[in-house]
Amino acid sequence: MHAKSFLPLAVGLVTLLAAATASAKSDQAFLKSLAAPSRVIAAEDYPWVPFSQLPADLQQKLDKKTYESKCKQRYEKARGRYFDIRYKSTDGAKVEGVLALPKGFDPAKSYPTIVFNHGGPGDKGRFTSCSVSYMDRFLTSQGYVVFYPQYRSSGSTDPFKVVGKGDVNDVLAMLELARSYGFVDKKNVFMIGESRGAMVTYVALKRGAQVNAVVILCGLTDFQAFSKKRMDLIEKFSGLEGKALTDALQERSVVNWPESIKVPVLMLHGEKDTVTPLKGTQQLAQALDRLGVEHKLITYPKGKHCLKGAKGYEPEVYAWLKKYSR
Repeated sequence: MHAKSFLPLAVGLVTLLAAATASAKSDQAFLKSLAAPSRVIAAEDYPWVPFSQLPADLQQKLDKKTYESKCKQRYEKARGRYFDIRYKSTDGAKVEGVLALPKGFDPAKSYPTIVFNHGGPGDKGRFTSCSVSYMDRFLTSQGYVVFYPQYRSSGSTDPFKVVGKGDVNDVLAMLELARSYGFVDKKNVFMIGESRGAMVTYVALKRGAQVNAVVILCGLTDFQAFSKKRMDLIEKFSGLEGKALTDALQERSVVNWPESIKVPVLMLHGEKDTVTPLKGTQQLAQALDRLGVEHKLITYPKGKHCLKGAKGYEPEVYAWLKKYSR
């Protein structure tokens, strides 16, 4: 073959190499920018964790075969859009969080942002590679940047002492951190709380979290009612007992202080939810109505905990976020 025939191929290879080098430099620059705020300890691409190295709670929750096949495939496809951020909480505790970016993300632009507060005690609500599919389908596909605090109760973070205190510190710190990044649209920051994460969200609002609006999924609003069914769980994860525990439950039950909620609240709850009582959410909706706080409660007859079995709730979330975008 004539030497000239190799020229286009050589030029193409050089071009590809140059593009790959530029992309690598761009990725490193972005990681460096993520680690720049003083609150950040380190930032890196979200790592793949072998099933055998997952916390025991997650190994019981997840199917190993699915994790090592479908979840890994989705993780590989999403690489470059998910990042692990280790940061200092408001009380100095070292905690972790995940940053999820939409496809086509441009760090020079600003994006509406959501702080997603997960549910579950211990490691059950921890973000894993299996969470990528849910996050992409639910939120990043709509153009949102998502910050997912792991709380100090999750994974390799420092052990927590009281649910509804240390974890709220971690959320407030991540909210502050999110606002420090140039790619976050400071005028459009929202919060979503799921199950226990609803309690975290409500307490964060009580403590001054500034967001446009919140969305609550299968929210835990009345810890006192919850404790009647799961006192063993409450004692295990709170480290309190007796009157101290009773007082703590009241302090973490938004039904006791609805006047502290000042932002619009969308509440979505399954009528067949046997974990977080619907009654508490209904009581909160009634209180917010009396107080004149903008809110909306939608229940799903077939919906179970975390809205399993509930169909069509995502558009309600998108419409609510859009309604309160500036």
